[in-house]
Amino acid sequence: MNNRIARVALVTLEIFLALTAIYGAIYVVPVQPRGLLAGSLFTDYTLPALGLGIVVGGGALAAAVAVVLRPRIGMLLSVLSGGSIIVFELVETSVVGFDVWLHAIASGPRSRSTSTAAWMALRCRSAFQCHSGCSPFMCLSGC
Repeated sequence: MNNRIARVALVTLEIFLALTAIYGAIYVVPVQPRGLLAGSLFTDYTLPALGLGIVVGGGALAAAVAVVLRPRIGMLLSVLSGGSIIVFELVETSVVGFDVWLHAIASGPRSRSTSTAAWMALRCRSAFQCHSGCSPFMCLSGC
């Protein structure tokens, strides 16, 4: 019974990763400002979007199917799927910077201040205009 629960949980997580990665590759990554890629190996978001959608999303989907049909192979593919998202996030952080993680906790730079962290966005707005390299962490400390 515990093995079945573990497989259902793993398939659920893999499907969630696949759906969010594919959604991100289609709707989120391509609309990011190109300025975030300045100084990186990428000239546009084609390769990152393909990597997220095909490698991460497709790999997670393949792992989910394999866990159902061939559990031993599925477990290996799940480990590879987890490794692919780790590599993608490490590359993203090295290219875009650490500030991108602040959006997960509603603390990143904003164009509209509609969340509970609106005071941080308002305070940071002037700092971003004055200091283009100012990160939200630095902004809170007075950049």
